[in-house]
Amino acid sequence: MLFSVHHRSCYRILSLASILTLTACGGGGGGGSSNGTTPPDTGVPASEAPENPIHQAYIRDMDGDTNQLSGNLQIQLNADFSAENSNVDTVNLYWATNTGTKLGAAWLVSNTNTPFQISIPANTEIPVGSDGLLLFPANTVGESDTGTRIRFHDFTGNVNMTGPGGNEQQSWNYGTDRPTISIRRTNEQGGLCYLDNGLVQVIDMANERDTVWENNSDQANTANDVSFPAFSFLCDDTPENTERPILADNNVDIYTYSTLNDAMFYGTLAYDAFQRYLGEPPLEDKLRLRVHYGLETDTNAFWDGAYANFADAYGYAYTLATLDIIGHEVAHGVLNRISNLKGFDTELSQDAKTLHEAFSDISGTMVKYHFTNNANDWVYGQESDGGLRYLDRIKTETNAIDSYLDYDDAGNNYYQRIGMISYPFYLLSNQWGIENAYQVYLDSARTCWQADTSLTQVAQCIADSAEALGHARGDVENAFRSVKIRLNAADVLSHFDYRNYKLTSHFTDSSQTPAEVDQWLWDFGDGTTSTEQNPQHSYAASGDYTVKLTVNATNGKTDNFTRTLSVTDQYCPIRNTVGTNTLNQVVLDGQDIGYTATESDYTNTVLTLSDPANVTINLQGAPAATERSTSWKIWIDLNDDGVFGDEAEELVFESTSPDGQPYQLTTALDLSGLTNDGQPKYMRIAGKYALFDPCTGPNLGEALDLRAAW
Repeated sequence: MLFSVHHRSCYRILSLASILTLTACGGGGGGGSSNGTTPPDTGVPASEAPENPIHQAYIRDMDGDTNQLSGNLQIQLNADFSAENSNVDTVNLYWATNTGTKLGAAWLVSNTNTPFQISIPANTEIPVGSDGLLLFPANTVGESDTGTRIRFHDFTGNVNMTGPGGNEQQSWNYGTDRPTISIRRTNEQGGLCYLDNGLVQVIDMANERDTVWENNSDQANTANDVSFPAFSFLCDDTPENTERPILADNNVDIYTYSTLNDAMFYGTLAYDAFQRYLGEPPLEDKLRLRVHYGLETDTNAFWDGAYANFADAYGYAYTLATLDIIGHEVAHGVLNRISNLKGFDTELSQDAKTLHEAFSDISGTMVKYHFTNNANDWVYGQESDGGLRYLDRIKTETNAIDSYLDYDDAGNNYYQRIGMISYPFYLLSNQWGIENAYQVYLDSARTCWQADTSLTQVAQCIADSAEALGHARGDVENAFRSVKIRLNAADVLSHFDYRNYKLTSHFTDSSQTPAEVDQWLWDFGDGTTSTEQNPQHSYAASGDYTVKLTVNATNGKTDNFTRTLSVTDQYCPIRNTVGTNTLNQVVLDGQDIGYTATESDYTNTVLTLSDPANVTINLQGAPAATERSTSWKIWIDLNDDGVFGDEAEELVFESTSPDGQPYQLTTALDLSGLTNDGQPKYMRIAGKYALFDPCTGPNLGEALDLRAAW
């Protein structure tokens, strides 16, 4: 704990741009380090032992043999370190125990002319009881009081595997189009290859589930290599894996070539990316990825505390085991480890859950960047060709909120608030560089993200980390102002709400400011403008329009807000497909409308109701018992605004029939107390399984539109 505090306080004064990264120039032991424990005499006597100027160090093991280590140390020095004024002559390397203490004497000493360029020679044996290294800068007087601990995982990838990857849309071959994949081969059965290289392990779930954990999924899972071993296959010393494709079109055409191969390749990339950004391995243990999880048509990917799990998502996506999705799921494990957002140990607030998902989306993007070096790829999930999120937009997906001031519109769906965290990251990446922005987010995760956090507190924390790491606090304030999270008390936040009445929109200014707004400029997206505070605007045609409100406050602050609205002179359509449960007759107030199961619009004929206080409705469907309960709802658009249910009184009927009953409804409505201007009103009737709104397409049921007058 003391070391962590020292590490943090030292790092707080740094600018990321000025951290010096040093790596060894060559492999092996030549030039970068020497064996022995006595630092060479430099001829310049030191008066005191050196302080430790190492901010962070890590090593990626490059030796594929078990219990052997080799590679170059990646060392970051503190920004205030000066080689000219340094009294560091060498760096002494010790093996570390799992508690961080020295295991024996120093076994490697770096050269005096390049003390921070250190190479671990090939075939270096890892002693029993060690899981890391300790670095102690030294001179002729002695060693620094504090050392730098390096954790590492034993890389065991002793052969390079080839094989297919990708899907019918984009495919590749490992070994020709892409690098080979490092895996482990043993001499068992004449040659047995495992999708395990000590850093990453891939398990084929063969479309089964981990029912033991699922029955106790509120607790973190525990890795079990006996129950869930790495995928293995017979191989020679040049292995190729072609297992196991997902087929389409009656098992004739390839849909996905090898999720196993892709997961192993991408998993290793994800491990290396996280180690690069974190300066340490991503998790305490190797990454464990379980693919082909659950039914072939399942569409979930999730972190369970020990494994990242990926369903096949057949029919929805080509695969969920893509680089950014793997990075996303592993990032949940990373965040559980480095922060207080420990979802299996503590109840997380809604905003903490949003933060988990946003950080994981961002991390998936960072893992892609590590592979492609493309800092302009902000689409999450593109390779999967399934659901996408756009990190370069505030509204990351279709139903996501437009701003923090629209918070309640997301309800309990914390995914719809991801843009409140990811869009400021996008802006800061463009300003500082993507790696610097990620380091700020990592720093804030380590220091002040809490289980009960709010999005405003998260933004404040990110601003604190940015300032501590040498960035302008105002950059963060501006980035979060774009999503209407105010960190500067003087800022004005432009915002508006609206209501559509078919082609006419009524706009309401809801801007926030500590002063007063004295100027409004509306751009309605069709070439017209207004300077009113709460204008009304009629569009000439149906369509999507991007509306922008710019406001000026009396304190000199200005801001703008943009949102896209859709206007139409039509009601939201009913999906014209036959549901599992179907109707065969609809009678309203004694009038048979001639219903057929492939038609939903019966509004051409106005039905005149004889007695609005007793409107009988008789819906008859198939007599067979329903497998699930049925919810029936009836709406009437009383205000003629083209929207069913925007006023509470427009939902005129609601009931639920239990499962095992015929698909039918018989009821009577009393419409006599409803507001009525004498004009025919549109009515929508729907009966389906589960909760739904008037614009939800029928599922296990049907819906229809009528027009009635009374």
